[in-house]
Amino acid sequence: MEEEIIQPISKEVLKSELTVDRLLRMTNKSHNEIYVITAKNAPNVMKEIGRLREIAFRNAGGGTGKSMDIDEFDTMDSCCRQLIVWNPDAEEIIGGYRYIFGSDW
Repeated sequence: MEEEIIQPISKEVLKSELTVDRLLRMTNKSHNEIYVITAKNAPNVMKEIGRLREIAFRNAGGGTGKSMDIDEFDTMDSCCRQLIVWNPDAEEIIGGYRYIFGSDW
């Protein structure tokens, strides 16, 4: 049985973790912001990423069946980095990708 997906994380909480030191750059169009975070330095943003992942994959017939899609690659000591696109007008994550440097593996 699938768990109920967690409620959205408060926009104020998300904004408090999307700090200037995590801002990579602005997008060329649309005035969105690109951030790089980890589960360790922005745990609530990571929860929101996990919530959005679970929604996206369930809608495509997959998903983990858990309340959010966060795994060991997101939380291990040398965890994946999360590249996200933040829409400051809507105050929401509109895209993301996780990655890890080979030297961190």
